[in-house]
Amino acid sequence: MSVKPVLLCGIQPTSELTIGNYIGALLPLIQAQDEYETILLVADLHAYTIPLSTQKIGFSEIKERSKSLVKWAVAAGVDIQKTKIVFQSSLSSEHLELFYFLMTHCKLGELKLMTQYKFLMTQFKQANQTEPALLGVLLYPVLMAADILLYDASVLSVGEDQIQHLELCASIRERINRLYSKTIFPNKITALETHLNSLKIMDLQDPTKKMSKSSANKEGIIFITDSEGEIQRKIQKAKTDSWNTIALNKEGQPGIHNLLSLYSALSNIPLGDALSKLKHLNYAELKKEISVLISNTLKKIQSKYEEVKWEELEVSILKSTEILKIRAQSKLEFIRTQLHSYS
Repeated sequence: MSVKPVLLCGIQPTSELTIGNYIGALLPLIQAQDEYETILLVADLHAYTIPLSTQKIGFSEIKERSKSLVKWAVAAGVDIQKTKIVFQSSLSSEHLELFYFLMTHCKLGELKLMTQYKFLMTQFKQANQTEPALLGVLLYPVLMAADILLYDASVLSVGEDQIQHLELCASIRERINRLYSKTIFPNKITALETHLNSLKIMDLQDPTKKMSKSSANKEGIIFITDSEGEIQRKIQKAKTDSWNTIALNKEGQPGIHNLLSLYSALSNIPLGDALSKLKHLNYAELKKEISVLISNTLKKIQSKYEEVKWEELEVSILKSTEILKIRAQSKLEFIRTQLHSYS
């Protein structure tokens, strides 16, 4: 029997899940469960990347959000018989040991070039307008690389904003293999390629920006917990334009493109097919159509969420953690053996 390639999906439990998280990370994972060995990593160590004082949350909240994230993932369709679910902190020793090893092979310049690092540094300026030295943000992609390489994952379910970090991971992998003239990390790393991963769900109030759960204006975000009324209100208020023409024009009509992307993802049809189905509508009709589709999708997930029993999930998570702990420790021992002596 052939061994399936490992697909890793990591999600931070920093806030409620959004429709963007569902479409960009969970849905591709769910659809890939039969083709790959799938791992859902609850990235609770990454949740500390920004100081907790800045986030205004504590460890207990992260713990509760982590549990909630798992319940929502299972309600959405993650099958615990097919996907291993693990909390990053449950294997913190293994993740952090590999993180430290990888960090010693990284260059400061390449980390400071990361787009997300440069963006976040502008968001946390001090009172005197100087940028804070947030090492967590700088080293975030190195810990992400450790998450990937610890399990020899070859495929990642990630959004477009994480592609640069994925490329950095690939560079670190190649660098280490080359430096030691050994295949320490055997698998090339790629992003999962589906039509879902090509869609980027944007903020409803500013469709030039990614929909982010950290956005100050919550009217631009659809949360997985939103009611039918909240969804209807947010979609009705979604920024469009005055053209009243439905077309695939991402630059000229970012709001319409975003609504078509939502329809494409939740209907599981290509973007072009979504356009063909909806182009005869006016903007009010388009928004109503999409509002109903989102509401129906989330109602099903919300209903299943109420049925999910944490006690049953916990047993499955413990089993997955035991399996992955053995694998992670084996990987670290393999690295130590390969680098036992330098010659």
